[in-house]
Amino acid sequence: MPDLPPSFDEAFDGNYVAGVLTIGTSAVVVKVGASAMVGRQEVIVFGNKTNTDTIYIGPADVSVTTGLPVEPGEAITFTFSANIALYAICGTAGQTARIHEVG
Repeated sequence: MPDLPPSFDEAFDGNYVAGVLTIGTSAVVVKVGASAMVGRQEVIVFGNKTNTDTIYIGPADVSVTTGLPVEPGEAITFTFSANIALYAICGTAGQTARIHEVG
């Protein structure tokens, strides 16, 4: 019998969560649920296509002039080896992003 690739859950030890984050004019932590996944190694931020403004990602003091832009319908992936806090902000309240955390 040929070797089969690992299932998604096996590849990530089952540490995968996804959800929607509402972003406004004050920086919010990029996370799913009450807190960021402990030991997460990758975060994907997808700006929903229905957004009317760009989302910006960066450190705690992120702003619309310093953050990495995520346009509506676009995604950005962050890969890291330590627990790093990411924040999101937008120039318009009520924008949403799909957040995926992988451990």
